Amino acid sequence: MAMTIDNLIEVVEPNTELMKLLDNRVAELVSYKGYGPPDLCYFIKQEKQIFSKPINIGYYHYIYGADTSSAASIATYMCNILKRSQTE
Repeated sequence: MAMTIDNLIEVVEPNTELMKLLDNRVAELVSYKGYGPPDLCYFIKQEKQIFSKPINIGYYHYIYGADTSSAASIATYMCNILKRSQTE
């Protein structure tokens, strides 16, 4: 499975700052009023190296209007994302 997903714009977070975006987002959530910010979908993908240990890379994208009312709808979204992963 490749590191990219068809028809999805993802932002890459460097390995040295892994999960920093999520920490900043949690800290700022109290300042939002009304509907709040768009949903954030964050993946940590592991790039395997031949002669060294794997590298973890953070990827994220924003979601507008997704059904987050149940765990099943979120799981369906995640399954669809995985199906769209490009093959090497």
